[in-house]
Amino acid sequence: MNRTVIVLLACALLIIAGCAGVSVTTDYDEEVDFSSYRTFRFAVDTLKPGTTGNRPQSLLDKRVKRAIESEMEAKGYQLRPEGKPDLLVAYKINVRNKADVTTEWHKYRWRTAKKVVRVDRYKEGTMVLDFIDPDLNQLVWRGWGTGVLGTPDQADEDITKSIRAILKKFPPGD
Repeated sequence: MNRTVIVLLACALLIIAGCAGVSVTTDYDEEVDFSSYRTFRFAVDTLKPGTTGNRPQSLLDKRVKRAIESEMEAKGYQLRPEGKPDLLVAYKINVRNKADVTTEWHKYRWRTAKKVVRVDRYKEGTMVLDFIDPDLNQLVWRGWGTGVLGTPDQADEDITKSIRAILKKFPPGD
């Protein structure tokens, strides 16, 4: 197989994988009455060990917060930037380099076969959303989604889709 065919196959795999969506899992405290929550605020960012002061908000932070705020408001929750909210929302994002390895045997001529190994590399992202009750000082709901990342120009769309998929299961029983 020539290099062009391999590149086209890798691109097709990424497109197909990107269409597969986000795999979502949730967990929550079954003893909590989620109907009492109406307001939320973003939890303070955790700084890296050994650093002090406020971390400037990155473009990724802005995209994630904008998408969470939009989805929560669509569900009837109100952002409360000042004062005490009913819920604190924290999130973490992890990106890992992944590879799919496939092996094929191609026959050439009468009795000759050649083993061809194809490696398709891609990035997989996991986003975790935590909802914390500040009165109880404990985690009451966690949702996380994992999926293949698209190109950088698809970041807004990927983030919105991921958050929408995760928050589709919030509040529990809805």
